[in-house]
Amino acid sequence: MHQTTLQNILLAAGASIIPECQYVFPSRNTSEFLSLGRSLSSVGIGAILALAETVAILDSNLVSGIASIAATEARHDAFFNVANGQLPNPAPFDTPISSTWAYNLALEFIVPASCPVELPIPILPTLSTQATLQSNQTSMTFSWDPTQKPVIQESGKDLFIGWVNQLRSPVFTPLKSTGNGTGTATVPSGLKGVVYAALTTQNTLISIDDLTGATLAGPAIILVDQ
Repeated sequence: MHQTTLQNILLAAGASIIPECQYVFPSRNTSEFLSLGRSLSSVGIGAILALAETVAILDSNLVSGIASIAATEARHDAFFNVANGQLPNPAPFDTPISSTWAYNLALEFIVPASCPVELPIPILPTLSTQATLQSNQTSMTFSWDPTQKPVIQESGKDLFIGWVNQLRSPVFTPLKSTGNGTGTATVPSGLKGVVYAALTTQNTLISIDDLTGATLAGPAIILVDQ
């Protein structure tokens, strides 16, 4: 039903329907299924919130359909939070993300060479870190492929982790190198719910779109355990 609604919105905007890719959602047991569902529902909400902003500019009459989908996805997210032993509403606001970030997070589940159409969206190097963050944790370790072109182009510059959470502007903390393609960064205080982290050489950007354009690797999705 949600897919049909989104297709109708695209048609109303004069866009063509993009054929589906094939997807695989790996989970070997109930615990892994619930953990994966928690991550996917959070990313879905973030992508839909950003879509709502775009649709509002194109045609405000279409916003109610997007808002209704977001509300339903929020219920799914609350279920997966509870099923994972977390608060159903861990933060006062959800976290919007750019379409580029959403697509790159989805790539993990797309079967290689299964997409009938190659989308004009940049594919970013992967940024790896732990999937969950304890509320009292003060630092995190990150890893990435240092041979990737975006990283090589910025070689020699100071590195930062850009943290995106709720509706606030990105927050940046220096990344201390611990090896070729690994480093640790201080965790900003006050993070709640779902957090996205990106490797960058910038530390003054004020929007998710700006950080997306300056992302060297990522984003990584991090769920804060309360």
